[in-house]
Amino acid sequence: MNNFDWGKIDLNLFNIDKIENKVNADKLFISFLLVIERNKANIRKEFTIEEIVNLIPKGTAGINNYSTYGFSIMSMFSNQKDRDYFIFANSNLQDEFAAICNNNHDRDNYYWKKYCLNEKVKINPEYIKVGVDDMEKSVAGTNEKIFASFFNDKYGEGILKGKCVYKDDEENVSISVDNSIDFQNKKVLVEVDSGNEAKLIVGQYVLLNLLCNEDKDVLFVVVHYYKDKKGNPYNPERTISNLKLINKKIYANNGIKFKVFNKGGFEKFCKDNKSINSLIKKLYEL
Repeated sequence: MNNFDWGKIDLNLFNIDKIENKVNADKLFISFLLVIERNKANIRKEFTIEEIVNLIPKGTAGINNYSTYGFSIMSMFSNQKDRDYFIFANSNLQDEFAAICNNNHDRDNYYWKKYCLNEKVKINPEYIKVGVDDMEKSVAGTNEKIFASFFNDKYGEGILKGKCVYKDDEENVSISVDNSIDFQNKKVLVEVDSGNEAKLIVGQYVLLNLLCNEDKDVLFVVVHYYKDKKGNPYNPERTISNLKLINKKIYANNGIKFKVFNKGGFEKFCKDNKSINSLIKKLYEL
């Protein structure tokens, strides 16, 4: 695909509406999706970087300059300009690639080729259309999977214990959270929010205080995956202010402890806490 025309992109399996950047890195990603769809490849498989670049060699999308192509490949894989096209087995690589891309002095445009060809990535499920290949039937479900994939890659399988539901059978009322962590005498309840939903989180927090009957030290963690139309991440201070008010006015500051992040903030927090022991400790210290 040497010629690239944004107006003629036609993909049945992938959703590219959220791609806001339209430079070479983004052209390469779309070209890769077009090849995957045309070849009827497994869209959920784990690719090596080498496999991907072999599908979109120099010359793809009209990128013929050697240096430009190397930089564009690295930018495509990075989180530069809020790109999130791939989920990495090694979650630190996206930051590393972005740092190299942003270095305008002695940048190595082929760092990825020298050191990273065997690194493994998956296409971010956010770019796979709803309903395709048994994907979740909603954006919320997709983001829950992205969260779980990121967390499992970082800390290992088995730490996340899945959804928790708390009920009052007499009143026929229930409340749930998307995921949970049991760690020694602590219970972390995790909600992955995909919308601009501070008010709904407040209601969830109230019901958790009423219905959660855990005999452990409970912490409610909210991770907002929502971005506005300009791609700006959700400001977690909105939710924090609401929960603080509820905890103060209703529960005299004795309600369930809580922590709130947006997606980028949580991923950075995890990057700074490489072990599950460190993560739990810091969550409860904040």
